[in-house]
Amino acid sequence: MTHSIPTFYRTLSQKFQGIDPYVSDWEDIEIEQLLAIEVFLNESIELFQEMVIEDKKNGYAASSIIVNVHRTLQTFMAWAESLPQEFINQHSDEGSKEFRLREIILVIDFLWISWLITVYEPVMTESKSNPVVLPVGERLRASKEQKDEAALEAYREKIFECIIGASPKEREIIFHTLASVVNGKGGKDLAPYLKAAIDLNLLSKTPDFPSMKALWRITKTQAALSRYLSFDDCKCSDELIAAKKKEIEYAMNEKY
Repeated sequence: MTHSIPTFYRTLSQKFQGIDPYVSDWEDIEIEQLLAIEVFLNESIELFQEMVIEDKKNGYAASSIIVNVHRTLQTFMAWAESLPQEFINQHSDEGSKEFRLREIILVIDFLWISWLITVYEPVMTESKSNPVVLPVGERLRASKEQKDEAALEAYREKIFECIIGASPKEREIIFHTLASVVNGKGGKDLAPYLKAAIDLNLLSKTPDFPSMKALWRITKTQAALSRYLSFDDCKCSDELIAAKKKEIEYAMNEKY
């Protein structure tokens, strides 16, 4: 067990190191990480309180470090509070991450933060002047947005792999044209458009289904589409495909 405040703070930081409150998703967290934090907090609370009381007698010599201990705990709490409420419900199994998280929250809230604010004046002052240490919620939202943007870009690349065009500008026009004509369509209503685009040499093949769903807002399922269009073999009538070709060509001319 640690016997100085600086050493204690380093150990505490190491325990929380695997959980980044700005980018960590619940799926990234292992139950072993939560267990290690829970055990450490329970086993070290008495020693920590003794060191804090001793520092208080010595004129708050280690106040900056103890304030950082408080900030570390508050940051973890802010991250935990940003998770869905069911993650900390009282009915989760003891072997679950949700149960372990709830136990950590209770220990931090009642044994650590409440005690520090009551006993140690620098922490009391800091908590009043800076109650939200870092905008965890905002950073989490920003992180999610970045992940969403990366996913959309990956979808976009998969569609562009299928688009045939003489220039980047032409491929962009094809992308947006097809997006406009297939929007909201699925299954048998979508199939003739894709076949027409392939016949017009706008597409080399049927694009990735999840990518079309994300960016072109198509509907229904892959199975529903496959019943009418499989390996670019379409069960729709030639007349219907010809009509869709004209519709796509008209939309292309509008874009140009």
